[in-house]
Amino acid sequence: MAREYDEALSEAHLATELNPNAADAMQALGAAQMISGSPEEGIESLLQALRLNPRDPAHFITYCYLSISYFLAGNYPKAVEWGRKSKRAAPNYAIGVGALAQALAGDGQLDAARIEIEALRKLAPDFLQARLDGNSPFAVAEHRERQVRLLRLAAGEAEIKQPKL
Repeated sequence: MAREYDEALSEAHLATELNPNAADAMQALGAAQMISGSPEEGIESLLQALRLNPRDPAHFITYCYLSISYFLAGNYPKAVEWGRKSKRAAPNYAIGVGALAQALAGDGQLDAARIEIEALRKLAPDFLQARLDGNSPFAVAEHRERQVRLLRLAAGEAEIKQPKL
């Protein structure tokens, strides 16, 4: 599996080397970096993709990837910000709604996260169930576990454990 991530990352790097001004190649690189375990690098590449093509009608995908990247980097307020941008631009983009839900849960906004989970349950129930079942695309185990844990929490399938006093 690690080999597949390495190959995807290598191909994305090659695409940006061949055409460093291609926003879609830069977006693909950012996504590959994020999924393979380097969300900070992914953020830089995704922001560059936005700069390369500021009028791209599919910015909602880049916004979504930025939300996920910031989520993985542990910057939940920025993850929420980009998740909201993605949802405003494409309210029916299931991955974007899921990104917003996990960002809100990470930021401690559980009531808002639950609203997004319910929207996702109506929009893409199989996608949501796959995530709740533990199917996550991230190469780093901690990233996968955090995503699943927070989505389950937002879906009401897990309880917040309070420290013993």
